[in-house]
Amino acid sequence: MLLQTFFLLTRNRLQNRIMRRKNLTKGSPA
Repeated sequence: MLLQTFFLLTRNRLQNRIMRRKNLTKGSPA
């Protein structure tokens, strides 16, 4: 259960990083 929570948190962090990178590429205001 703890491992699953850690996996979800890591996945969310990675998704946030990817979204931020996409926004920077688009040039849209954060």
